[in-house]
Formats: sequence, structure tokens, C-alpha cells
Amino acid sequence: MGLPFTKYSYSAGDAVDIQQACVEEAALLQGPVCAVKARLVQLLAEWPEHPVLVQLLAICDRLTGMPVYNRGA
Repeated sequence: MGLPFTKYSYSAGDAVDIQQACVEEAALLQGPVCAVKARLVQLLAEWPEHPVLVQLLAICDRLTGMPVYNRGA
């Protein structure tokens, strides 16, 4: 069964290539990830060097640093 937030539907037996870029879904990530990143910066001002907050910020940086374009176009 497909996930409710995607336009794609996957069945349990479908092979999903996680190396293949999905430009539409990557673009959808940008807004929420930037909002989480902004909140993490606020929390880190209160708790500097908190290990979990620092790690989450690094994940957000990786996600926002990914190129969002179609290489095949």
C-alpha cells in the first residue's frame, strides 16, 4: 500500500531503488526540514552542544544540502 503523502504506490513485492533520485519528493522535504532546522538552532541556543540536537542538525544539513534537480533532464 502506498504512503499517503506520495503520488506513488508501492506494494510489498515492489523493488524500490533507493539510489534513484526522486526530485518531487526531495523538493517536498525542503520546507519541513528547514523548519525543523530553525527550531533546532533555537534549542541549541538553550542547550549548546547537546549531542542529540547536534546530530539532528547535522542530518538536516545533509538533507538540505542534497541537490534537488533531475539529472536525467
